[in-house]
Amino acid sequence: HWHDDHIRGIPVVGRTFRFRHYFDHQYPRVGLYRHDADQGGFELLRQWFFDACARGMQVEPFEVGALNQIRLRRDAAAYPAFEIRNVAANGVVWDGRDGVRDCAAEHVRATGAKVIEENMLSSAIRIRYGNFSYFTGGDIEKSFVGADGVRYNYEELVGKAAGPVSVCKTNHHAYLTAMSPEFVRAVRAQAYVSSVWSPNQTNVKTLTAMSAGSTASGGVYYGHLPEKARREFAERGLLESVAPSQGHAVVKVAPGGETFRIFVLSAEDESMTVLDEREFVA
Repeated sequence: HWHDDHIRGIPVVGRTFRFRHYFDHQYPRVGLYRHDADQGGFELLRQWFFDACARGMQVEPFEVGALNQIRLRRDAAAYPAFEIRNVAANGVVWDGRDGVRDCAAEHVRATGAKVIEENMLSSAIRIRYGNFSYFTGGDIEKSFVGADGVRYNYEELVGKAAGPVSVCKTNHHAYLTAMSPEFVRAVRAQAYVSSVWSPNQTNVKTLTAMSAGSTASGGVYYGHLPEKARREFAERGLLESVAPSQGHAVVKVAPGGETFRIFVLSAEDESMTVLDEREFVA
């Protein structure tokens, strides 16, 4: 979605890597909803966008519900157990079968809202390989109002569409308005990874109590846990739920998808020193 902390790095990465395909939640209906995109980051992305297209990048709208719109480009037939499902975007969520539900449009009709928060328009995907599965949903959170005028948990709806997964990237950096008990109960992940700058106790308790059980022994991987938060977590007995080391969390899945490992690499320098390693059964 078009927030600075999610898109500003794309042009920087583009200096080194050439992108052949670009999937966007709003394209080609840019401005479908008035929203709170960070204009600085959006302008930077837009400047890069036209240059990248001139160099051959193909642009596609992110199709909610599509299977393998994002797909293997090499030797795909050798990996029949690999798939990527487009679960949600633009406030539209896959129904788990052959259709979608446009929650954002319902919300606008029911409330007369002129602005939809950009976080709610985030794209979400589920990756599967054998028994292994992974969910990432940008900054989805909070709720919408349905056609009946009743407010409901949109995050829960997305979680149910994704279903149980092995690893879940926390929604909205595990902020207080995300990772609701209903969502966590739906995805039941064995491990959670989070790029978070302000971890809070509420979400750690939720992940511990309603996960598949692994978080009770260090299954929450924070990129950085400030010392103040570490002290508060320790005082409340929550550190046992958090991986002992912080840094870059790297998930490596074994051939066939029966098991996977999570490595924590040092973020202090470019050495990629392995600080922690743990194996899971998918």
